[in-house]
Amino acid sequence: MRTNLKMAIEVRAGSQLAFAKAAGIHPVRLNRIVKGWIEPSPAERARFVELLKVDATWLFRIVTLPTAPAATTAETTLTEISAQIDGMIRTIETASETEKD
Repeated sequence: MRTNLKMAIEVRAGSQLAFAKAAGIHPVRLNRIVKGWIEPSPAERARFVELLKVDATWLFRIVTLPTAPAATTAETTLTEISAQIDGMIRTIETASETEKD
């Protein structure tokens, strides 16, 4: 799943449907891109970056959850994921604050 894309869409547009309309893309195609099932075209990538005002590398990163062989590994994995999500939220908030200035 492209968690960064999903979060940026929610922060900037409020919903995937609203963003799909703004981007001129079918909502089902957008959903499949967000889920990582299909790749966006170069034109779609450029449009998303333009509308969301974030770095393309960060925006289209696909997050996968590794399988954990033991409970301690699962706890470590959840801690790492939590830290990643916190970092993503801070990045979006910083971009929003920068845009306001």
